[in-house]
Amino acid sequence: MDSAFAHTVLDHSPDALLLLAPDGSIAFLNRAAERLFGYPRAQLLGADYSLLLAETSREGLHATVSRVLAGTHDGGASGGAAPLFAGEGRRADAAEFPVEITVAALPGGGQAAVALSARAAAPRATGTQNASRAAQGHSASGRPAGLDSQLVPGTTGILPRLTPVEHDDQLKAAVLRDTLTGLPNGTLFNERLAAALRRKDSVDVVIINVDDFRTYNDMLGRSAADELLVEVASRLRNCIRPHDTVARLGGDEFVVLLTDCHSISAVAKRISDSLYTPARIGGSTVRPAVSMGMASRTAQNHDGAELLRQADSALSAAKAAGKNTWLEFRPEMLATPTHQSGGETGLRQAVELGQISVHYQPVVSPASVPWSSSRRSPAGSGTASWCRRTSSCRWPSRAD
Repeated sequence: MDSAFAHTVLDHSPDALLLLAPDGSIAFLNRAAERLFGYPRAQLLGADYSLLLAETSREGLHATVSRVLAGTHDGGASGGAAPLFAGEGRRADAAEFPVEITVAALPGGGQAAVALSARAAAPRATGTQNASRAAQGHSASGRPAGLDSQLVPGTTGILPRLTPVEHDDQLKAAVLRDTLTGLPNGTLFNERLAAALRRKDSVDVVIINVDDFRTYNDMLGRSAADELLVEVASRLRNCIRPHDTVARLGGDEFVVLLTDCHSISAVAKRISDSLYTPARIGGSTVRPAVSMGMASRTAQNHDGAELLRQADSALSAAKAAGKNTWLEFRPEMLATPTHQSGGETGLRQAVELGQISVHYQPVVSPASVPWSSSRRSPAGSGTASWCRRTSSCRWPSRAD
């Protein structure tokens, strides 16, 4: 078969097909893959395949691909069944959807090593009881299969009605995700940070702030500014490994959690270079720069809140140094005016709680005091110096 004809057949296949290079980058995808994931081909070629997966599914598919490459699973090469991975895919608009991916090794090596065949899947049922009912032709509610479904507005198909457990899972997932970018929010990030700190691997935190974001908001408008944040989120995902986490803390502030990272500075440089690439936002070409603060777990620091505080201090120092740069935390960064201002707040609270009492002691010029000629200062000292050195200065009474 002619290679050009074979390429045409693959490109027009109804199934989404992707070929991966040995390093995990996408070497080929067909039109069905473009439609399924919503990305243009030019954007996906050369990108890491984890871009097409929700963060919760990246590690699972990565393990499956690794097993196929290592030869611990035949991947269908010897006629056996290729491994089927079921997880959550991720479209270009950050929408997540159930997906099933068949993984197969390609013989002969070359530029492509693994083939992926992906298709959207129906929402999966949960629990052995639901599986048993489905086997008997009944739905989770006990009625015949097909009656426990609903027509989704705007579509031509009928999707199964979610069970209460599935509905609760979706609600929980929505609460833990940023509505604009689809990234984990601060709550989910803190959970993952706490889990990472319980392991023995190295843990690094990078807080990222878009420089002059308010200017973009004023110049381009709120809608374009949101589009910029979505673009920043997408690029950040491409800069980290599948098992790392990038989250949005709020506004234009993002945070990255790195585990077992050999060079945090190399990651920061990759992020800076990726984000500084021009982007078309709201009809204008922008080149977003970022400031970053980095902190790493040490033998003395095992607390997630303290790690974030240190990274935030490094971020403040990076902004003070002129922006568009990154700095690693150093203890002296906590002595900046931003952190010293907390001392004033603490003193005010102490006064309000009665923990500090304030006494007023006037300083009086001796020349203005109508001293009696009979009153003398201690021997060897003048009246003025004696009054300044003691707290015994007082206005003379009539008896004096």
